[in-house]
Amino acid sequence: MTDPTFIPCAGGLFTLPPEILASLTEASPKGLIYIRQDDETFTISVERIQDGRRRRLASEMKVAMFRTATQLAVLNLPEGIRIMAVEWRTGKGLRHTTSPYHYAG
Repeated sequence: MTDPTFIPCAGGLFTLPPEILASLTEASPKGLIYIRQDDETFTISVERIQDGRRRRLASEMKVAMFRTATQLAVLNLPEGIRIMAVEWRTGKGLRHTTSPYHYAG
């Protein structure tokens, strides 16, 4: 199990950590990745994933499901990169979600 990397997010826009970006770039020489949004996680893979969409790899990504998130956890798992919100803004301030380890299983 790898430890999560925490990154800031504003309006759904975030920058992938350099080590994750380098790993994806090395694994996909053509720069194509597959993405999928589930209820609580956003998955990035260099291999086709069921119900996923193909897109070009970019260091900055904008994901609508994270539009209120202020902090994301990034897990580098064998089957792909999983990203989930761990902190987001509500009308009453900041709220925290379940631990990122909950999504790894």
